[in-house]
Amino acid sequence: MYKTFYQQSIWQNGMQLLKKIYSLTTKIRVLYISRGEIEETRSHLLVAHQLQFITDQAYFELEKSYNQLCKDLNSYIIDLNKKNINS
Repeated sequence: MYKTFYQQSIWQNGMQLLKKIYSLTTKIRVLYISRGEIEETRSHLLVAHQLQFITDQAYFELEKSYNQLCKDLNSYIIDLNKKNINS
């Protein structure tokens, strides 16, 4: 007797792959939002500096940290996108 389509291994394997892709896609979307929030925070940092709420030293140290955070996040997003394409 034939199995239903949903019981066949080819369908089940395809479903596992689809769930993996959806999981990565959702994660990547959240990371894109996080990247936007980093940029928003950086703009607030600049305003705080221009209004002299923080010192030059504090601003440049924080700006350097934000630059590194952006680089790291972008690298992570790129890696996830590669995994998503190669899955």
